[in-house]
Amino acid sequence: MTGPLPASLPGGRRGLPRLWFVDTSSLVTMAVHSALGTAVTSYLQSERVVLMKSVWVELRDLKRDAPPPTATWAGIALTLPWGRALG
Repeated sequence: MTGPLPASLPGGRRGLPRLWFVDTSSLVTMAVHSALGTAVTSYLQSERVVLMKSVWVELRDLKRDAPPPTATWAGIALTLPWGRALG
């Protein structure tokens, strides 16, 4: 970071901006429990979210190679907003 932090962030928050890293397990959990996935997606829609390419690759490989129901869950996880970003 090359400059001073802003006194306040969007929405009136103060301090450092938050950055969320979603992992394979959390994405598969959200795929299995659609109500949880909807709630988390709604909560994080105005937040900065990062999906590491390695997580996307792991989900893609699980979709292709894992036995059911894991392959199905991985496929659903790839349709969540962060999974589509790299697809």
